[in-house]
Amino acid sequence: MKKKLSRNTILYILIFGFFFTILTLSPISGDDWGNYLVGKQGMIHSFVQAFEMYFNWEGRLVSRILINILTYHKWLWNIVNSLFITGIIYGIIVVVKPRQKKLTISLSILTVLLMNIFTFSQIIVWVAGNITYLFSFFLLFFYLLNILKNQQKESIIFKIMLGFINLILPMFVEHVAVLLIMINISTLVIKYYQSKKWDKEYLIYTIISILSTLIMFLSPGTIYRQSIENTQFNHFNILEKIIYNIPNFIYYTFIINSFLLLLLTITIISRIIRKKQNKAKSMIILLYMSIIPILTIFIYNLSQFISLPDFFIQMINPNNRFAQIYWLLYMMIYLFLLLEDMKSIKGKGIFIFTVLAFLANAIMLLSPTWGYRTSFVTYMFLIIPCIKEIDDIKVNKIIENIIIAITILTSILFLIFYINIRIEQNYLEESIQKQLEEDKQVIEIESFPSYANCNINPTNDYHMEIFKEYYQITKEKEVILLPNHWRYIIIK
Repeated sequence: MKKKLSRNTILYILIFGFFFTILTLSPISGDDWGNYLVGKQGMIHSFVQAFEMYFNWEGRLVSRILINILTYHKWLWNIVNSLFITGIIYGIIVVVKPRQKKLTISLSILTVLLMNIFTFSQIIVWVAGNITYLFSFFLLFFYLLNILKNQQKESIIFKIMLGFINLILPMFVEHVAVLLIMINISTLVIKYYQSKKWDKEYLIYTIISILSTLIMFLSPGTIYRQSIENTQFNHFNILEKIIYNIPNFIYYTFIINSFLLLLLTITIISRIIRKKQNKAKSMIILLYMSIIPILTIFIYNLSQFISLPDFFIQMINPNNRFAQIYWLLYMMIYLFLLLEDMKSIKGKGIFIFTVLAFLANAIMLLSPTWGYRTSFVTYMFLIIPCIKEIDDIKVNKIIENIIIAITILTSILFLIFYINIRIEQNYLEESIQKQLEEDKQVIEIESFPSYANCNINPTNDYHMEIFKEYYQITKEKEVILLPNHWRYIIIK
């Protein structure tokens, strides 16, 4: 037992060490330049500025405080973020309860490494996006695991901790706040159905999460921001907002997530073959649920590098009516396939994660602001059941070794990429300093690959302004971005 525990400990230390290295190599970028300058003025100012923003810009009070503090103390963020990423991978292993441990661990690591590269740039290595979206997911995931564990007797300290999560989590980001309330209400109703009495603890958790969400949504800053941003969208009724956002729902749920589509396709094929139902019906469903997703994987990724004929581009165009109909029907068929296994505990767990995944992006249908980072919860909650189902498939040893090799190779590629990013960042800092010492009126900087860190190149007025302030370039000086000449995508 000790030997096994020791191996597990070493494994998670290695995972932590890998991500800690990546984060240490990665520079701050985009909004983080401004957040660093806020944190630089001290802890008290970090809190004061967050409360000021509560009254004049946003209600995300908790995430804003953490962003201000941890961007300046990035060394601490490197540690906390690495722990959270490792904790998420550990949580996946806990949910899956793997029979094929090496396979499941590899797929869990690849879940992070093979997420959309722009999602990675916004969720993993961008401080502001990471704290807002990954931190909140970690807390939600931990909370959900506790509910699914359904432990009857918990310590007072643990109950207080769960209450604290319900207090702070809604003030990270809006759609996660609403999802938390839905989870609490559903848990409360289920427990009442089982025992015919209201569970006092989850009633308290529900009330706390609702109050905390209201504190965020009704902040003067949020109300003011809504009055000046996306005014046309805000005047839509609920149905108009949903119709407007269907392309976003399809794009950020399915089209951009190639690794997810691959695992979904594998699990759907396995599920259909296992059922051994009417052959003609099974073949039609199998072809419908596999051909377009596989083509989408190839077309989407190829389109990032080369120009493709319009016919192929339309297949990944979420505004295409046929694409919309296809993916909405795909989602309904997938849910129907999952419903067939609802009698088993495993089937119920898979269905719960999948419904929560779709709900997370369904909540976003009422929001005007979408991005790679906003679909992170959906991506994670969809992919976890896929890993669980793949673990139940008896995988050939050769295939398992190939997946392990892919995991190692992908990790090496990320290390090479971020070592090069650090080398380029050091050169950037030295170059700027040298040009300032020479009193040049035009500061030339070489661009980073846009897929490295979110907004790593100051391409708009706001980012250029805080970029200058961060690097102590006076306002009157001009900054010119030179093209990047990175070889093989990852090497400078």
